[in-house]
Amino acid sequence: MDYFMITTEELKSFHAIDREIFSRLVINLRRDVAVSMRVIAFWIWLEELGYPNIILKMLPLPDSMVNVLAEEAASCLNYVSVNVTRPSSRNSNDTPLTSGLMNRNISFQLVHERRISAVQAITKTVNDVLARAFEDIAQQARASGSSGSGRNVVAGESSLNPRAQPWKPNAQVSHDDRTIFITFSRGYPVGESEIRGYFIRRFGECVEAIHMQEVAVNVQPLYARMVLRSASTMARILEGRERAKYVINGKHVWIRRFVPRQQMRSSLRP
Repeated sequence: MDYFMITTEELKSFHAIDREIFSRLVINLRRDVAVSMRVIAFWIWLEELGYPNIILKMLPLPDSMVNVLAEEAASCLNYVSVNVTRPSSRNSNDTPLTSGLMNRNISFQLVHERRISAVQAITKTVNDVLARAFEDIAQQARASGSSGSGRNVVAGESSLNPRAQPWKPNAQVSHDDRTIFITFSRGYPVGESEIRGYFIRRFGECVEAIHMQEVAVNVQPLYARMVLRSASTMARILEGRERAKYVINGKHVWIRRFVPRQQMRSSLRP
């Protein structure tokens, strides 16, 4: 179990690309909020299935094409239900635009054969991630009259803490007080060697260890923890701020002080 928390802002930063497409779906195209969340979750599931960067490839497309892609995804979602009739064949015409975008066939039968894992992954992604990462956009869409509410997809209260605590110098420097928390943007993966090389070049031999998030194959890490040799380096990296932004090989990363889950929860108690 993770012993630290991801802030809402870090979650939004990681899902910046997904947020842009979601905004186009529910603001520009006025599509249903709840359905659009499931569509984004379906695309993320496809990426984990081995269709890389499908959402990233949509960014340069006009809204009209994004709308068609969303329609195809919504049609695929009909075959996630356990009670739906099995499609007759692997018809490449089921999702012509999506299949063309990925240069690979994505059929209703493919989705139906994996419907159990699909519904579990999509539901978890919506409830645990997207409902939080997209909350402000969903509220904007509802305020502007979008038909979907998006409220029925959230299960339970958020475990994310929107208030990251600033680093404060301490004479007794523990291991945690020498650790920084790094988050990435989805679609722009940053490797351990890139992180290590960047900070060593910029701040000298300051890195003791880097712990990347453990993820499945084809899944991009959301975050990493970097243990520094000295707490003074943390002050230099953060430059007196609560959060700092760096660009590693053209990819944005966000950095804050690492706060263990127990300490963060204690700080929120009255």
